[in-house]
Amino acid sequence: MEIRSDERGGIPSAPKQRQVLAMLLLNANKVTYVDELSDELWGDRPPVSRHTTLQTYVYQLRRRLESPSRRTTIVTRPLGYMLQVPDGSIDVLEFQAKIEQAARVLELEPDVAVELLEGALSLWRGPALADVVCGSVLTGYVTQLDELRICATELLIEARMNTGHYRELVSELKRLVHTYPFHENFHAQLVRALSMSGRRQEAIAAYRSVRSMLRAELGIDPSPCLDDALQLALNGPRPAGVPSLPGVRQERCG
Repeated sequence: MEIRSDERGGIPSAPKQRQVLAMLLLNANKVTYVDELSDELWGDRPPVSRHTTLQTYVYQLRRRLESPSRRTTIVTRPLGYMLQVPDGSIDVLEFQAKIEQAARVLELEPDVAVELLEGALSLWRGPALADVVCGSVLTGYVTQLDELRICATELLIEARMNTGHYRELVSELKRLVHTYPFHENFHAQLVRALSMSGRRQEAIAAYRSVRSMLRAELGIDPSPCLDDALQLALNGPRPAGVPSLPGVRQERCG
């Protein structure tokens, strides 16, 4: 967690103040309810003085954050607090917005989607909230952000495929399926990238490998996205400029 400003007063060092600030930042321009803050800070054992203690934390954060040049303020609401910030001033909100924009233009303007998604992923500087002691609420937020980061990576690969960059993606996808072995969409993208690069035998081998792993580890068969990728390898049109391969038997892995 980081505040980039020329003003004095940055991230507090006290753990619970950092938790409160993280909650307010993740809900910027929306109300963060007192009950949520209490759950994050104390779980099912809040102190009798929780409201007074929270008021103290918020007062201390106001003194750190508020200044005329920052245009940042913490507003008290009947059921909680709201951190008011200008648009584009919080990385996590910008990250989410870029992903939403990219998803809308993925098919028709893949080059634009690539630019948006690369910009979104460049905002990451390490694990989310790595320097904050997270309670149950923030842990849930971190999980959501990690999943969204994976989703952004998947969309970026899809956008690059839509621009015809298959060969360049193979090595990256091999790394991703090693890092996320149970993420079937990455496996499906690898099968497709291999197939569209003219490496159909490798594509079929990649499908068979993940099928065996899923059956052995989870007791399930591949999802439809993987089956569709296999069909592309078996029956899809040969990419332009790719020479014919030695005969590949047209069979469905079943």
